[in-house]
Amino acid sequence: MSEKLEIATGKSDDSEFGSAKGRIISGADVSPEDYGLYYIGIIPGESFRLRVSGGNGIFPSETVRYDIPDAPAWVPDIGSLKQYDADHCAFEDDIYEIAYEGYFSEMIIDEIASEYGYTYEEFETLMEKRTGLEREALNKVIGSEYKAGSIIKYETRCYVRYSATDNSFASRTVYVPKQYGAKAGDVNFDGHVNAVDASAVLSHYAAISTDRPSELTDSQARMGDMDGDGNTNAVDASIILEIYAFNSIGRF
Repeated sequence: MSEKLEIATGKSDDSEFGSAKGRIISGADVSPEDYGLYYIGIIPGESFRLRVSGGNGIFPSETVRYDIPDAPAWVPDIGSLKQYDADHCAFEDDIYEIAYEGYFSEMIIDEIASEYGYTYEEFETLMEKRTGLEREALNKVIGSEYKAGSIIKYETRCYVRYSATDNSFASRTVYVPKQYGAKAGDVNFDGHVNAVDASAVLSHYAAISTDRPSELTDSQARMGDMDGDGNTNAVDASIILEIYAFNSIGRF
């Protein structure tokens, strides 16, 4: 039955039908429990009509029209990104999807457009509306894979949107340019790695060793975890002091 499904895109009732094969997704690719089922890919904001084709003396089925709601217009606030550790920044909550910058050529995008029943121009117009991005960025975001998360690697370009919910699609997209953070060991974020940071790490270690609250935030403690073992302790303070010593004599 899925091979007989036809689609006509756009709001007009006069648009021509073509095969919907390029949109068909096997349930087995979604979940083992969905084996034997089939899904159809849709784009927020589009309109189309579906029918089952005829042939061999059988008329096409009745047409069903779908007007897909737009994606939510609000986007994440990149100004809320905070340093997570020496290599990453992060949003405070975990309601996002992140896609690192990829690339699809015009030829590939044209093939995707054709599979969805659009011309290249029609597809780009629809994707501009869906993503909220300028046309020049579309080949990069269309070629990117979104994954749930809230942590972004420094010095990379990516795209972020709110995740889909039970009641709405994933939101439009915001572009996140390269972000830069403090160096590993710069616990107080003053731009220097020195004895002050080592002292803060030792105070943190003394506090948690005696079940007292630390004055360091979680992100500051991660900045002080120099050996990456998941703990911030005297060993890390010693490494920070070594870096400070090398910096002080111009060898590091």
